[in-house]
Amino acid sequence: MHFPAPPAVRPINRAMGVHPLLSGLVSYWAMDEASGDRADSKGSNTLTSNNSVTSTTGKVGSAARFASASTQYLSRASNSTLQPGNTSYTFACWIRMSVISSVMNIVAKSATGFREYEFLRLGSNKLDWWVYNSSNVGSNITATSFGATTTNVWYFVVFGFNAATNKQFIQVNNGTEDSVTPTITPSTTSSTFTVGARSQLDSSMNGDVDELGFWSRVLTTAERTTLYNGGAGLGFSSF
Repeated sequence: MHFPAPPAVRPINRAMGVHPLLSGLVSYWAMDEASGDRADSKGSNTLTSNNSVTSTTGKVGSAARFASASTQYLSRASNSTLQPGNTSYTFACWIRMSVISSVMNIVAKSATGFREYEFLRLGSNKLDWWVYNSSNVGSNITATSFGATTTNVWYFVVFGFNAATNKQFIQVNNGTEDSVTPTITPSTTSSTFTVGARSQLDSSMNGDVDELGFWSRVLTTAERTTLYNGGAGLGFSSF
Protein backbone atom coordinates (compact mmCIF):
# COMPACT_ATOMS: atom_id res chain seq x y z
CA MET A 1 0.00 0.00 0.00
CA HIS A 2 1.33 3.44 -0.91
CA PHE A 3 1.20 6.15 1.70
CA PRO A 4 1.57 9.81 0.70
CA ALA A 5 4.67 11.62 1.86
CA PRO A 6 4.19 13.74 4.96
CA PRO A 7 3.81 17.45 4.32
CA ALA A 8 6.98 19.52 4.38
CA VAL A 9 7.69 21.34 7.61
CA ARG A 10 7.36 25.07 7.10
CA PRO A 11 10.26 27.03 8.61
CA ILE A 12 9.57 29.93 10.89
CA ASN A 13 9.42 33.07 8.77
CA ARG A 14 9.95 36.35 10.61
CA ALA A 15 8.38 38.29 7.77
CA MET A 16 5.12 36.44 8.48
CA GLY A 17 5.19 37.60 12.09
CA VAL A 18 5.21 34.09 13.54
CA HIS A 19 6.73 35.10 16.87
CA PRO A 20 4.36 37.29 18.96
CA LEU A 21 7.17 39.73 19.74
CA LEU A 22 7.44 40.61 16.05
CA SER A 23 3.89 41.94 16.10
CA GLY A 24 4.00 45.73 16.14
CA LEU A 25 7.79 45.79 16.40
CA VAL A 26 8.92 49.05 14.79
CA SER A 27 12.66 48.97 15.47
CA TYR A 28 15.12 46.80 17.34
CA TRP A 29 18.74 47.62 18.10
CA ALA A 30 20.73 44.61 19.31
CA MET A 31 23.81 46.84 19.86
CA ASP A 32 26.15 44.02 18.81
CA GLU A 33 28.47 46.19 16.70
CA ALA A 34 31.98 46.74 18.07
CA SER A 35 31.89 50.39 16.98
CA GLY A 36 30.24 52.72 14.52
CA ASP A 37 26.55 52.90 13.66
CA ARG A 38 24.10 50.49 15.30
CA ALA A 39 21.84 48.65 12.87
CA ASP A 40 18.08 48.37 13.19
CA SER A 41 17.38 44.62 13.00
CA LYS A 42 13.68 45.14 12.22
CA GLY A 43 13.09 48.55 10.66
CA SER A 44 15.06 51.29 8.92
CA ASN A 45 16.13 53.37 11.90
CA THR A 46 19.87 52.67 12.00
CA LEU A 47 21.44 54.75 14.77
CA THR A 48 24.38 57.01 13.98
CA SER A 49 27.36 56.82 16.33
CA ASN A 50 28.43 60.24 17.61
CA ASN A 51 31.88 60.75 19.15
CA SER A 52 32.86 57.10 18.78
CA VAL A 53 30.44 55.10 20.91
CA THR A 54 32.28 51.95 21.97
CA SER A 55 31.10 48.49 22.99
CA THR A 56 31.38 46.04 25.84
CA THR A 57 30.05 42.64 26.85
CA GLY A 58 26.28 42.96 26.98
CA LYS A 59 23.39 41.13 28.54
CA VAL A 60 23.02 39.32 25.18
CA GLY A 61 26.07 39.51 22.92
CA SER A 62 27.57 43.00 22.99
CA ALA A 63 26.20 46.31 24.27
CA ALA A 64 26.78 49.97 23.38
CA ARG A 65 28.96 51.77 25.92
CA PHE A 66 28.65 55.51 26.55
CA ALA A 67 31.04 57.93 28.29
CA SER A 68 29.58 61.33 29.17
CA ALA A 69 33.06 62.92 29.25
CA SER A 70 33.28 62.27 25.50
CA THR A 71 29.60 63.12 24.88
CA GLN A 72 29.06 59.77 23.22
CA TYR A 73 25.56 59.00 21.99
CA LEU A 74 23.56 57.36 19.21
CA SER A 75 21.03 59.27 17.14
CA ARG A 76 18.41 59.05 14.41
CA ALA A 77 16.70 61.99 12.71
CA SER A 78 13.05 62.41 13.57
CA ASN A 79 10.55 60.48 11.47
CA SER A 80 6.98 59.29 11.86
CA THR A 81 7.94 55.78 13.02
CA LEU A 82 9.59 57.23 16.14
CA GLN A 83 6.76 59.68 16.91
CA PRO A 84 4.05 57.67 18.71
CA GLY A 85 2.44 60.71 20.33
CA ASN A 86 -0.90 59.82 21.92
CA THR A 87 -0.93 56.21 20.69
CA SER A 88 0.04 52.99 22.48
CA TYR A 89 3.71 51.98 22.42
CA THR A 90 6.40 50.20 24.43
CA PHE A 91 10.17 50.51 24.75
CA ALA A 92 12.18 47.70 26.34
CA CYS A 93 15.93 47.55 26.97
CA TRP A 94 18.72 46.42 29.26
CA ILE A 95 20.81 49.14 30.92
CA ARG A 96 23.87 49.17 33.17
CA MET A 97 25.34 52.31 34.72
CA SER A 98 29.08 52.51 35.29
CA VAL A 99 29.03 55.85 37.11
CA ILE A 100 26.14 57.47 38.96
CA SER A 101 25.69 61.16 38.22
CA SER A 102 22.81 63.42 39.24
CA VAL A 103 20.80 62.93 36.03
CA MET A 104 21.50 60.61 33.11
CA ASN A 105 19.42 60.55 29.93
CA ILE A 106 19.24 57.06 28.44
CA VAL A 107 16.57 57.08 25.68
CA ALA A 108 15.02 60.31 24.52
CA LYS A 109 13.38 62.29 21.77
CA SER A 110 13.95 65.66 23.29
CA ALA A 111 15.50 69.02 22.50
CA THR A 112 15.21 72.44 24.13
CA GLY A 113 11.62 73.56 23.57
CA PHE A 114 10.80 70.38 21.63
CA ARG A 115 10.52 67.60 24.18
CA GLU A 116 8.57 64.47 23.29
CA TYR A 117 9.72 61.69 25.65
CA GLU A 118 12.65 60.94 27.98
CA PHE A 119 13.79 57.85 29.86
CA LEU A 120 16.40 58.76 32.46
CA ARG A 121 17.91 58.09 35.86
CA LEU A 122 17.28 60.84 38.38
CA GLY A 123 19.21 62.05 41.42
CA SER A 124 17.20 59.67 43.62
CA ASN A 125 18.95 56.78 41.84
CA LYS A 126 15.54 55.77 40.50
CA LEU A 127 14.48 55.43 36.89
CA ASP A 128 12.00 57.90 35.44
CA TRP A 129 9.84 58.09 32.31
CA TRP A 130 8.50 61.38 30.92
CA VAL A 131 6.08 62.30 28.12
CA TYR A 132 5.35 65.85 26.96
CA ASN A 133 2.58 67.80 25.26
CA SER A 134 2.81 70.34 22.43
CA SER A 135 3.46 73.13 24.96
CA ASN A 136 6.52 71.30 26.32
CA VAL A 137 4.74 70.48 29.58
CA GLY A 138 5.71 67.07 30.92
CA SER A 139 4.22 64.22 32.92
CA ASN A 140 6.43 61.66 34.65
CA ILE A 141 6.27 58.30 36.37
CA THR A 142 9.06 57.00 38.62
CA ALA A 143 9.90 53.32 39.07
CA THR A 144 9.09 53.58 42.77
CA SER A 145 8.07 49.95 43.18
CA PHE A 146 11.52 48.73 42.19
CA GLY A 147 13.42 51.41 44.08
CA ALA A 148 16.97 52.69 43.75
CA THR A 149 19.46 51.45 41.18
CA THR A 150 23.20 51.08 41.56
CA THR A 151 26.31 50.82 39.40
CA ASN A 152 27.57 47.80 37.45
CA VAL A 153 24.23 45.95 37.56
CA TRP A 154 22.09 45.10 34.55
CA TYR A 155 18.44 46.22 34.71
CA PHE A 156 15.65 45.28 32.32
CA VAL A 157 13.33 48.25 31.86
CA VAL A 158 10.00 48.46 30.05
CA PHE A 159 8.34 51.86 29.59
CA GLY A 160 5.75 53.47 27.35
CA PHE A 161 2.16 54.65 27.01
CA ASN A 162 -1.17 52.82 26.95
CA ALA A 163 -3.67 54.88 24.97
CA ALA A 164 -6.54 52.53 25.82
CA THR A 165 -6.18 53.17 29.56
CA ASN A 166 -4.52 56.59 29.25
CA LYS A 167 -1.56 55.48 31.38
CA GLN A 168 2.17 56.02 31.04
CA PHE A 169 4.10 53.18 32.67
CA ILE A 170 7.52 51.92 33.72
CA GLN A 171 8.59 48.49 35.00
CA VAL A 172 12.00 47.18 36.12
CA ASN A 173 13.21 43.56 36.09
CA ASN A 174 9.75 42.21 35.31
CA GLY A 175 8.49 43.39 38.69
CA THR A 176 5.56 45.60 39.67
CA GLU A 177 4.61 48.17 37.04
CA ASP A 178 4.25 51.81 38.09
CA SER A 179 1.79 53.88 36.07
CA VAL A 180 0.06 57.22 36.12
CA THR A 181 -2.62 59.04 34.15
CA PRO A 182 -0.83 62.00 32.57
CA THR A 183 -2.37 65.41 33.07
CA ILE A 184 -1.32 66.31 29.52
CA THR A 185 -1.93 64.86 26.06
CA PRO A 186 1.32 63.38 24.69
CA SER A 187 2.38 65.03 21.46
CA THR A 188 5.03 64.66 18.74
CA THR A 189 8.02 66.82 17.83
CA SER A 190 10.77 67.09 15.24
CA SER A 191 13.50 66.47 17.82
CA THR A 192 16.15 63.83 17.19
CA PHE A 193 15.81 60.33 18.68
CA THR A 194 18.84 59.64 20.88
CA VAL A 195 20.32 56.90 23.05
CA GLY A 196 22.88 57.79 25.72
CA ALA A 197 22.01 61.49 25.82
CA ARG A 198 19.34 63.88 24.61
CA SER A 199 19.56 66.31 21.71
CA GLN A 200 20.90 69.23 23.73
CA LEU A 201 23.73 66.90 24.87
CA ASP A 202 23.37 67.52 28.57
CA SER A 203 23.11 64.95 31.36
CA SER A 204 24.46 62.19 29.16
CA MET A 205 24.95 58.60 30.24
CA ASN A 206 27.89 56.75 31.73
CA GLY A 207 27.13 53.11 31.08
CA ASP A 208 25.71 50.56 28.69
CA VAL A 209 22.53 49.91 26.71
CA ASP A 210 21.65 46.56 25.16
CA GLU A 211 18.74 44.96 23.26
CA LEU A 212 16.64 48.11 22.78
CA GLY A 213 13.26 47.45 21.16
CA PHE A 214 10.35 49.73 20.24
CA TRP A 215 6.82 48.45 19.64
CA SER A 216 3.75 50.33 18.40
CA ARG A 217 1.61 48.63 21.04
CA VAL A 218 1.66 47.69 24.73
CA LEU A 219 3.56 44.47 25.40
CA THR A 220 1.63 41.86 27.36
CA THR A 221 2.75 40.52 30.73
CA ALA A 222 3.77 37.24 29.09
CA GLU A 223 5.81 39.03 26.42
CA ARG A 224 7.69 41.07 29.01
CA THR A 225 8.44 37.88 30.92
CA THR A 226 9.75 36.31 27.72
CA LEU A 227 12.08 39.25 27.10
CA TYR A 228 13.31 39.23 30.69
CA ASN A 229 13.97 35.48 30.38
CA GLY A 230 14.64 34.94 34.05
CA GLY A 231 17.23 37.70 34.02
CA ALA A 232 19.23 36.27 31.12
CA GLY A 233 17.65 38.44 28.43
CA LEU A 234 16.45 37.48 24.96
CA GLY A 235 18.09 38.56 21.71
CA PHE A 236 16.35 39.43 18.45
CA SER A 237 17.60 36.23 16.85
CA SER A 238 15.27 34.32 19.20
CA PHE A 239 12.14 36.13 17.96
